[in-house]
Amino acid sequence: CLLAFRFLRSAMASAQTPHWSRLLVIGVTLGLAASGMHYSAMAGTAFQDAGLCATPPTLGQDLTSLSSAFGEHVGLATAIFLILLTVNITGIVVAVFDHRLEDANRKRAEALALANEQLNVKADQLTDELALEKSIFEAAVDATQDCLWSWQPKTQALFISQHLNSLLGTNPAYTITSLEELEVRLHPKDLKGFRQAFKKTAESPDNQLHLKVRLRKAQGDWLWVLIRGRRVHRVQGEDDVLVGAISNFEAQQKSEDEARQLAEQQRELAILRSRLVRILSHELKTPLAVITASADLLEATSQPRDARHEKKVASYFTGIVEAVERIQVILDHALEFNQLESLDAIAKPQWCRAASLCEEAIKWAEQAQALAPGTLVRMASAALTDEAMVDPRFFGLVAQNLLSNAIKYSDGKPVELQLHCSSDLLSLDVLDQGPGIPEAEQGRLFKAFFRGEAGSSKPGTGLGLSIAARAAQAMGGELRLVTSGPKGSRFRLEITCPTRSTQA
Repeated sequence: CLLAFRFLRSAMASAQTPHWSRLLVIGVTLGLAASGMHYSAMAGTAFQDAGLCATPPTLGQDLTSLSSAFGEHVGLATAIFLILLTVNITGIVVAVFDHRLEDANRKRAEALALANEQLNVKADQLTDELALEKSIFEAAVDATQDCLWSWQPKTQALFISQHLNSLLGTNPAYTITSLEELEVRLHPKDLKGFRQAFKKTAESPDNQLHLKVRLRKAQGDWLWVLIRGRRVHRVQGEDDVLVGAISNFEAQQKSEDEARQLAEQQRELAILRSRLVRILSHELKTPLAVITASADLLEATSQPRDARHEKKVASYFTGIVEAVERIQVILDHALEFNQLESLDAIAKPQWCRAASLCEEAIKWAEQAQALAPGTLVRMASAALTDEAMVDPRFFGLVAQNLLSNAIKYSDGKPVELQLHCSSDLLSLDVLDQGPGIPEAEQGRLFKAFFRGEAGSSKPGTGLGLSIAARAAQAMGGELRLVTSGPKGSRFRLEITCPTRSTQA
């Protein structure tokens, strides 16, 4: 018992001993004390029964008396022992539970500390990323020279970044905090559209704000700006807000104005060119007719003096007629080209016999080249009676110009015309025996006024193939160069149109 109480005193005196250990020590101490008293009482009873304590010494007497006292109450000592033993076991169970709970709390605290450390690391990473994104965004805004704005419809509060001052040349301390203050700087002609656009954008998030307006600068002149924005939804419980950017649109607006002016000038030039061609064709046709008629009269009334004089006068008349015919061709080409370039070039398709149109084109080409009928151009066609839904005027223009071009470059060699008519397709091929077209010139072949190396020594305007290509396009067809070489070239016209077969 003394050893137990000494251990108890040392355990209770130590500040590092946990509470559960102290409870355990108390329980063990009480159990040992109760057990010692119990066995001391049992020993005292046994000593008395044996007569060993008749004349005990002082200490033995005291122990014997104490043992006798406890011996008389053995039952009570046993009950106390059991109670203390129960308390001891309960203390041990509580101590073990407290130890496990403390261990669990410690592990939980360590886990929370680790999780908190991880969250701190993640928060630092997000902070760094946010700072990087912010710097990139600021650099992008500075690079685009845009100023940001936001407007709250409920409070009517307007925020515009300070970059607007650099655009307008105003004082850096100058701020605009409402739409009314911004409207003061708007051009009067842009005010109505500005209000309507803002109202429409504020009504629905689907409406985008894209508005070009003029703002008055500090010097008094006007600056074109582009205002873009949209309505965005913020966190729940807060009102929507309009956000966007204001960009300097002065250079783009200037380019648009210049392009518009250039288009207007081109339109006016086209009108003037059309008028000039019409005037020239009208004014020149009359004197040409007079020249032609006069030449005919001179030829009919002139009395040749001799054979030499007669031959000389005849050459004069021939020169006059050839010059007049050449001028007539030039005027016809100019007039046809002008009509095809204008809005008048609208095809009027009708049922026509394609073979008949080709025959008319052959007669025209032979007359223009002063050839005997059937001597140079031959037509190969298996569809002499077939009809196609085409514009006869435009189809004739294509055939005439292709034949005229082929005769001019074939130098007296035969020219062949091939006509094919199938289901919903009409094709016309013209084959010449000219020197061929260099590959470098083939890409510019159908451009107006283009004349290749071989055509520099030939008379012409450079409009024949261009007129043919435009006429084919007006009919919804295509004119192209199929082949070209030293032995000649092949041009093909293809038109997608209804066709039908008829009896001759």
